Amino acid sequence: ERVEFVCEPCLAGGRLGERGLTTNEADVEALRTQLRSRGIADGELVDERRAEVEERTPGVETWQDFLWPAHCGDFCRFEQEVGQAELTALAGDGDGASFFRAHVYDEEAADLDWEFVPPAAPAAGEAYSLGIYLFRCVECDRPVLLWDAD
Repeated sequence: ERVEFVCEPCLAGGRLGERGLTTNEADVEALRTQLRSRGIADGELVDERRAEVEERTPGVETWQDFLWPAHCGDFCRFEQEVGQAELTALAGDGDGASFFRAHVYDEEAADLDWEFVPPAAPAAGEAYSLGIYLFRCVECDRPVLLWDAD
């Protein structure tokens, strides 16, 4: 089936999953590792949380596909795309570059050159060749950042 649109009630109700379709890809291995480190059996819980992200959560518009981040044994919630201005404000001490490096999900990506980070979150209809995506842990509220380039 080709689906070009799904209404919010149908998305939230899992209608995509009924058709074997997804909107996102969850970082299931990270979630399993986090749950096991807490002594939690991960079977059905992982399946439930994966389905929530992959089948009932709107997709995030990105250049490349990415794995939806997990933290504290659950998947994070997406907040917004950000740039230097927002990262600097989130930092509290005004050092947005250090904040980015401390909160990036993929530690190998922490060496991203700050000069390539967009000056601010894109306005409606605007896109930069590099996107920074702010997620938050639903348990501890820690910011989790992903980045993506065209």
